[in-house]
Amino acid sequence: MNKIVLIIFWGFLCGMRAWGQTVSPWQKEINAAEKEMKGMAESFKGELALTLRVKDSVGHIVTNAKVWVSIQRYGEKTVPITGTTNTNGLFAVKRQSTDSRILFIVDKEGYYRTEREFWFKEVARVDVDGSLEKRWMPWNPTIDVVLKEKNKPIPLYVWQSKIVRFPKGEEAGFDCKKGDLLAPYGKGEQADFTFFYTSAFNPEKTTAFSSGGLTNCMVVKAGEDGGFIVKPKDVFSELWSIYQAPESGYQPKLSYEVERANGKMVKDRRLSGGDYLIFKSRVKKNEKGEIISANYGKIYTFGYGEGGERTPSEMGSVMVDCYFNPMPNDRNIEADPRTDLSSGQRWNFPRFAP
Repeated sequence: MNKIVLIIFWGFLCGMRAWGQTVSPWQKEINAAEKEMKGMAESFKGELALTLRVKDSVGHIVTNAKVWVSIQRYGEKTVPITGTTNTNGLFAVKRQSTDSRILFIVDKEGYYRTEREFWFKEVARVDVDGSLEKRWMPWNPTIDVVLKEKNKPIPLYVWQSKIVRFPKGEEAGFDCKKGDLLAPYGKGEQADFTFFYTSAFNPEKTTAFSSGGLTNCMVVKAGEDGGFIVKPKDVFSELWSIYQAPESGYQPKLSYEVERANGKMVKDRRLSGGDYLIFKSRVKKNEKGEIISANYGKIYTFGYGEGGERTPSEMGSVMVDCYFNPMPNDRNIEADPRTDLSSGQRWNFPRFAP
């Protein structure tokens, strides 16, 4: 009886071994794809080189800045290249790669981290001392990297993803110090600017279960002699904005509009995700009509839309990431993450830009 059991068990093991050696059609396709990918990667494999030149916001060389560079090589574990900039602010990179993209991060104590990427164009065979070598082009470019210094960060009133709602067709003032609308829609006390929202819903331009026929408009208006400046974000740096708000060049109001028809965007005039706003508010004058004081701030994100669950709704809504300097005539808008005046606590940095 025991011999029969052993024979059956031995046959089972042999069958399992034979089954394990059988390659399924799916595995054959996977193996073929991997082989093809490896062949393509080899065809793109070449040496790349580049030099990073690190400077601060005014063009001064930054030495001893920490550098982290990631280069992809197919089939191999990515091992970053690390080091520091030399006395000339330079950091040289040279390595074999199968990818045209290179990612690098530069950081130093007292500076805002910068994160960027660079794309090489192609692999070319180059004559190097009589022999052909595959190199990524352009060969050894010098890339200027701006590492913004921490200038004078100060505590600001910071309102992240602040959402307020108010009736459509009615002007609602927003208090950047309180982070709320003025009465009767909130507990704000002094308006830094106002919102005015309207929308129209065309059922003939929509489909079931969509708001494809919705057209909405938003007007943001500053107080007397106040206004807004639109600036592009420095998305490579932790500090997206400039350090100080300009003294002049403000426009009194901004108008945005979005029109949809049959599920498509026909018109889109919103604040771009790559832009931000600087604002001037609470302007005071003397008896001669001369400006004697004003407050300044910035808005990194501005979104608006219907404020209710139904479309169309009787309410409008606004969502902002707002930073406000409460000190009159202080144009500094570089936020110190160690203290948020709106809560008295440290805010969530570096998730939110200063």
